[in-house]
Amino acid sequence: MRTLRLVVLGNLAGEPYPGIAWQVAHFMIGLCRLGHDVYYFETSSAWPYDPIREARVNDSEYAVSYLARMADHFGFGGRWAYRRSYGDKAWFGLSRTKAEELLAHADAILSITGSTRLAEEGLKAGRLVYVCTDPVVHECRHANGDEDIRTLVDEHDDVVTYGENIGTPLCPLTPLPRLRARTRQPVVLDFWKNGVPSRAEFTTVGNWRQKGRDSEYRGETYYWSKHREYLKFIQLPRRTPHPLELATGLIQLRIPMH
Repeated sequence: MRTLRLVVLGNLAGEPYPGIAWQVAHFMIGLCRLGHDVYYFETSSAWPYDPIREARVNDSEYAVSYLARMADHFGFGGRWAYRRSYGDKAWFGLSRTKAEELLAHADAILSITGSTRLAEEGLKAGRLVYVCTDPVVHECRHANGDEDIRTLVDEHDDVVTYGENIGTPLCPLTPLPRLRARTRQPVVLDFWKNGVPSRAEFTTVGNWRQKGRDSEYRGETYYWSKHREYLKFIQLPRRTPHPLELATGLIQLRIPMH
């Protein structure tokens, strides 16, 4: 297998949540273990979130230090670049010269979720691949004529989706243009400790209710919010001897009582 020069483009520093860190780490380390030359870049002009100040801020104090810690922890220290596109356009991590050379000449730039718009940042990119990690949403909006989504997709050379049935007879959704492949979230199994469990509970975490993200397609609504699915299992703890633990925000929680 030929060694490829790859750039993973994401929002780990701007959205410093565990799920996003895990997502990026699996891509980075997974591709490195396959023998590729991999780098992580973040160049969004959106203000990053600072959990210490509990607000989006127009400085990179927390974002850069957090990204550096995550890169060192997961083993890609020295292989990351952060551009303060919302300010003076300064680069951190890799130098500007090295970073711009990689963007222009990498074999592929994997834009995870499409969260960074290189065209809007004035950066030249080689082969830009949109990795659609939330299938259905963008397909619906694209089919319904949403100009923002159509522009986003047009900025990419290829599309890869987690929607394994999209573009097949099993799914009614029209695939995004230039769909090249279907894939799954890469998983590096040894990121998790094995052995005897330290707790008896089965645990999970997630938002309860999210507004404004539902999608419509040909008269049918596809719901984004998790609460509709959680309610299907709300009686599960009463039906099993095993302890279950769900961590979630309970704002606007209304559970029908029977």
